[in-house]
Amino acid sequence: MSRYQDNPQAAAEPPPDGPGSGILVVEDEAAVERATAEPEAQGGVRHREDGRRRPRRHDP
Repeated sequence: MSRYQDNPQAAAEPPPDGPGSGILVVEDEAAVERATAEPEAQGGVRHREDGRRRPRRHDP
């Protein structure tokens, strides 16, 4: 986490290769509430009732 706090541009880079690598998403309850309150208006992700993500609709 400190890598991204010290260098925010590093978040745009792909994750490193190897075991245990990947992307960890840490959210607090307030962030989840903001993202789900009005997902499209705030750029959040829409979820279905089963918890799976819905694709975002892009209007031309």
